[in-house]
Formats: sequence, C-alpha cells, structure tokens
Amino acid sequence: MTGRGTAAQGPSLRERHKGETWTAIHEAAADAALEGGLGSATVEAIAERTGISRRTFFNYFPTKEDAILGLREPALAADAVAEFRAGNRSPVGDAVHLMAAAMRAAGLGSMTDSRMRSVLLAVPALTTRLKQHVTEVHQLVEPVISERLAADAVDHSDLPADHQKHVEVVKLLAGTILKHAYATELAAVVAGDPAALDRAVDAFRTVCRTEL
Repeated sequence: MTGRGTAAQGPSLRERHKGETWTAIHEAAADAALEGGLGSATVEAIAERTGISRRTFFNYFPTKEDAILGLREPALAADAVAEFRAGNRSPVGDAVHLMAAAMRAAGLGSMTDSRMRSVLLAVPALTTRLKQHVTEVHQLVEPVISERLAADAVDHSDLPADHQKHVEVVKLLAGTILKHAYATELAAVVAGDPAALDRAVDAFRTVCRTEL
C-alpha cells in the first residue's frame, strides 16, 4: 500500500490562485493609497494595477478600504473554537489564542507593522475602519467566551455573580494581551506561533501578581 489516501493535502491550484489574487489586489490597493491617498485608490485604479475586472475586485473585497487594509470577513474556524472549549489554558489565555485566530482569519496582521503605520499615516481615515473591524472580531468571539465561562461557573461557586461583566473583563484582558503580543512579536503572532501568545500571557500574569 502506498498510503496516498492518508497523506495530508495542501491547497488546491484554485485555492492557491485565489490566495495569490487576493494578495495582489490588497498590495495594489495599499500601494495606490500610499502613492496618492484614498482618492487615487479607486476600485478602477486598483483593478487596472492588478489586471482584473471591477467585478472580480468585488468578488474579493466589499470596499476599497478593506482592500487597502487587507481585511477579510470575520469568521471563527472550527478548530480554534474546539481548542478554546477544550480549556487547555486559563480562560484568559485560551481567549487570547481564540482572538488571535479570529484576527488572522479576518486579515488583521496581513501587513507588517511598519507598512500598516505607513498606510494609516497616508490615509488616517482608515483608522476608523480598522477599529470597526477589530470590534467585529471581538463581538464574534464574545458568545464563545460567554459559553465557556458559563460552563465553568457550574463547577466554581467563587466566580463572579455578574456573568456579563465577567465576560467583558476576560475579553478586555485578552484583547490587551493580544495587542501587547502584536507590538512585541508581530511576525510570530501573524504566523500563528502559539508560544508568542503564551509569552505575552505570562508577562501579564507576572505583572498582575506583583503589581495588582
């Protein structure tokens, strides 16, 4: 037996092509914004730079702003949710990993930190869209965090009585830790390195133990 049926398969040719097209549109959009601001980064100009039609552009991005920032529709992968529910870390630690997976899926971190800063400096108005997208990701993970904490409350009578406030605090802490991880180890976090996230969690745990 050759075992070919059990071999892990990589992305199909079609998936690779879609990924390459997405990247080409995003990079062309960011370049156009850097060169001439939001006004020159029209859908038509981006499509012409990429060698695609206007219709194809909208198959990949709903707006030119999302194309410039490299944003995708927020979604939670089943494996990320399963890992969170498994409870291998503290609720906050697992929430950091869940949120990081959601951020990656949503395109956040698709640019290097320096390039993102350059784009936002060139087009400050994009900051509003970026913050909105982060909020959408936080809203996406909130029900999953709430479910986990509600399940934990059954076995832990010492957990806060105000469930929603508990959820908000965990979500806020996870978001703050993830922001620190992006600031200190962007490349590793964007690549999906769990150790980088764990280091950020450990740093906050140490500070909380000594300073709170």
